This record gives sequence, C-alpha cells and structure tokens, in this order.
Amino acid sequence: TETVLPAAAASTPASTDALGALVPKLADFGVASLVTQTGQVATANVIGTPQYLAPELGDGQPSGRAGDLYALGVTLYEMACGAVPFHADSPVALLRLHADHAPTRPDGIPDALWVLIAALLAKNPHERPDDAAAVAQRLWA
Repeated sequence: TETVLPAAAASTPASTDALGALVPKLADFGVASLVTQTGQVATANVIGTPQYLAPELGDGQPSGRAGDLYALGVTLYEMACGAVPFHADSPVALLRLHADHAPTRPDGIPDALWVLIAALLAKNPHERPDDAAAVAQRLWA
C-alpha cells in the first residue's frame, strides 16, 4: 500500500524499523523559543502552545530538556485523562496555572502512572526525571 503524507510532512524522511514498518516520532512539544535567520535563539520572546509550556518558560527562564519533559508530562496527562491539566481564558492565565497549581488526579489513573505524570509536571525543573530514556523505562515498567 502507498502512504500519502501531507505536504509539510512529505519533506521529512519517514523513519522505518528493520522490517520496513513506519516508526512514528513525536517531533514538536510546542516551540519554546524563536530562532532567527542567522541561527541565533531569541530568548526574549517565548512562543509555543501555552497548554504545554513549562512553568520556567512563563517566568522568562531558560529551558531545555526539562521543558521538553514537562511538555511530555502534559501529553501523558492528556492521553490518560482526555484533557490537558490546565484550562484558562488567556495564555497569561494559563501560564500562571502551570506555575502555581498542581494538576488534579482524575479517578482511574493507576498509581505508578500518576507518580510519573506528577514527576514530569513538577514545577521545579530539577525535580523532573533526568531524561526521556528514564521516562520510557518507567512507562515500560
């Protein structure tokens, strides 16, 4: 069979496993900084999807791996609960919720999954898991 990709995806080579099956990849947790035409990162402006931005980004602090892991936590929360953890009428209000409030735990979320989601959504970036590989190991367990 032939796979037809949207025009934007067609410019990105597809990844396949050893048997030739397509391997999905998550490519963007929301853009956290603006890269200029010269390749410089503009840190004065934060752009991205506010539902997935780490608290430190809303406070104007730099973010890297820890911000990506926070966005992964939002994604896992959304997958497990059917909605993102925070809702607000404005992006600024939403960023304040990320910074100041803990997500609620809906009924039916297994303890081990909730512990992982809560760790990924830690307000302090130093309290989040070390890297995505550690998260993957915990998910498999």
